[in-house]
Amino acid sequence: MVGSLSPLRNAMDLGVFVEPVIKHLAWLSKKLFLAAYDASSAYYWQHEGVHTDWRRLGGMIECDAGLIGVVSDTGPPSYLLALRAVPGTPLKRVEIIVKAKNSLASRKARIVIEDLGQVPVALELPSLPSAAVPLNDNAVEPYEAIYLLLVEAISTKGAHLAFGKKIMGRLTPKYRESLNDEYVMRWGRYWHVGWINEEKHRLKIDLFWKIVMSAGQLWRPLTIRRAIFQLLTNEFALSLAFWSRNLVSARQMKSANVHLDNEKHHSAMTVEAI
Repeated sequence: MVGSLSPLRNAMDLGVFVEPVIKHLAWLSKKLFLAAYDASSAYYWQHEGVHTDWRRLGGMIECDAGLIGVVSDTGPPSYLLALRAVPGTPLKRVEIIVKAKNSLASRKARIVIEDLGQVPVALELPSLPSAAVPLNDNAVEPYEAIYLLLVEAISTKGAHLAFGKKIMGRLTPKYRESLNDEYVMRWGRYWHVGWINEEKHRLKIDLFWKIVMSAGQLWRPLTIRRAIFQLLTNEFALSLAFWSRNLVSARQMKSANVHLDNEKHHSAMTVEAI
């Protein structure tokens, strides 16, 4: 009996040590990489926000009626709803109940966002059963309506702006196409990484001109230079070069990206199904 329990006990003992390590690594990765993801998302919304169909909810937050589709290799696509604070009214904490519905099913989720400012946060809507998502290319989109209930909105000064109020809204979704590599999930929320991908591409072009194209001016053979170029521009090498410049401060990106009102945009988000 004791022998049968010892593997379980060993696993429990191991968990005591592994869990803090995982939490520490998650904290460290956020500390190192957040600035670049933050800058990339801010750049995207600074340009895309001009064309966004913002709908106001309770005079405190704005929602984009255009849902963002993120394709999955293993199941139906995920759909993201963008939210931001009304200009001039940053919020310390926001809690919203979201209900996604179509003719076949409905799902609810409770969403909590910390530090919501002018840069939108893209949050994942509750998924409907796969049976509600037709598989043919001409299928209608899975959501017919999105209902929002603003449960809590706390200002940066600590005022409870939604207390005692029933603030509800309804969106008739529109749909925007998204490339598979444009959004990634990190730290419980989605980030637009188009600017990060673009910076890597710029690095590749810069290396091409410095290593390959300069050979013609120096009258030197191309074979070795092309080999060096291929070595320095594989995905791993480009990522290493990019992150060596943009850890913590994302200084290369920030030098090329004008932030919105110099505001801090890193918003934390948790989603709880209800």
